[in-house]
Amino acid sequence: MRYIISFPLILFFISFQHILFASDYSHIAEKFSPIIFQEVDRGTKTLAHKPRGREDFISAVNYDGDLQANNNWENINNYPLLPVIYYSLLETSTHYFISYSIYHPRDWNRYPVFRWMKPYSEHENDMENTQVVVRKAHNEQPDKVILLLTQEHLDSDFAKQGQAIQSKGEARLFTDPILLFNATGEIDPQGTHAGIFVERKGHGIYSVNNHNKIRYKVANKRIQFLEKKRDASASLIWESFPIVQYTPAMGREIKEPAIKLVSGMAQRIENNVAYQLQDIYATFWTEFESGAPYEPWQKWKLCGDGHIFDKTFVYQDQQFLIKKVPRHFDADMSSGPGKTDAGISMFTIGLCVNPAKGDSCQIGTFFFNPANSYPKYFNFSGTWSTEYLYNPYLNSTLNHALQK
Repeated sequence: MRYIISFPLILFFISFQHILFASDYSHIAEKFSPIIFQEVDRGTKTLAHKPRGREDFISAVNYDGDLQANNNWENINNYPLLPVIYYSLLETSTHYFISYSIYHPRDWNRYPVFRWMKPYSEHENDMENTQVVVRKAHNEQPDKVILLLTQEHLDSDFAKQGQAIQSKGEARLFTDPILLFNATGEIDPQGTHAGIFVERKGHGIYSVNNHNKIRYKVANKRIQFLEKKRDASASLIWESFPIVQYTPAMGREIKEPAIKLVSGMAQRIENNVAYQLQDIYATFWTEFESGAPYEPWQKWKLCGDGHIFDKTFVYQDQQFLIKKVPRHFDADMSSGPGKTDAGISMFTIGLCVNPAKGDSCQIGTFFFNPANSYPKYFNFSGTWSTEYLYNPYLNSTLNHALQK
């Protein structure tokens, strides 16, 4: 007996298999997802500044229910800010590389006039990124986080954990080890969740254990007090603000933080606020591919004026040639002379994202091709594979390197 299978059915089967395969990684992304200490504004009593801490709450890019980013500044008071973190996971035989992207509708400043006096001091849509490198189980040793990348606006910092890793010079590798937590936010040397601190207003990310910037006190396995060093005029000062500790949902319902903000209040930490993970490839990249390979940028469902993303960069190395990668979010709130679209996207993770530094930044290199990129900047002990077992961007229809 002969069986005839239609071409659409084959495509459906392949797509269904891909969905199943990709979904198998969600539990790995959750296992190594960060514990986030989000600093939130409390206002001041002396200058009668009202708290603006809700503008520091983490949310989804489409928290207001539409696929339009240029109204996200305006809509912030009209919708709940449910915590969502976006992730992308790549795998080799030796390592996992997991990117996590944190979104806020506003990058804000206490004094809006600075938008004109000091260009780019605030803007609509704000995303900062972090990434963990996980050494997969080997020689009876379990999976282990060995490297943490944190993005502080235009630059990336790195922290290591329990392995001989040395920077080759360009990358800023700190000696303070990664602070690990369990899934409920308790400090645990055997934990799998790296601790990160996200500052208020501009939302730069730091390792919690970066003693150059952060200091904290611990009681009963929990951080009870935390503060960040700030550059205030000519002197450096330490400041403490209320904190929301976000942890992976692990099946829990996600809600907006319940912390009550009062002008000039002492620090309070709201622990274990659940966030949900969403896969970057499934949520965004497949939509980009729907117009591939040559459909005009303006017709892509999520890109261009009036959509989620705008402005692009070219990502190219020996394995990739992606001619239009979303660089910014679409916006209409000015963030400087002649600049509206702002907020770096999740695809920009590299050594830095500063255009002034040119090719040395390698924008996107750690997002798309970390297995081949990290050895350029670090020396690692042990085996390190550069062959991917899973990298959906490598085989994407948008990767023109495949068409050569």
